[in-house]
Amino acid sequence: MASRAAKSVVLTDAATLWSWVLANFDYLSIAVALETWRSWNLSTMFTELSSEKRAALCAADVIGAQTILRCIAPGSKLQAQQWFPRALP
Repeated sequence: MASRAAKSVVLTDAATLWSWVLANFDYLSIAVALETWRSWNLSTMFTELSSEKRAALCAADVIGAQTILRCIAPGSKLQAQQWFPRALP
């Protein structure tokens, strides 16, 4: 599946296939890290450990985003507080 509508993408010629692969190649590492995160049920674990189970943006989401960022860009200086709202409801 390669679409948000969960429909298969059919590419009819090699040039189209190659351009599609190159256009999406940058996202492969993110997809692999996210699938690993999900298959290990880490969001569930962090949500159960957190006291803010009903927050608009729970700690598990922030931890997941930061973990995936470190997997794909270990040298990044981006920190959660740069994109994460300073005050949670």
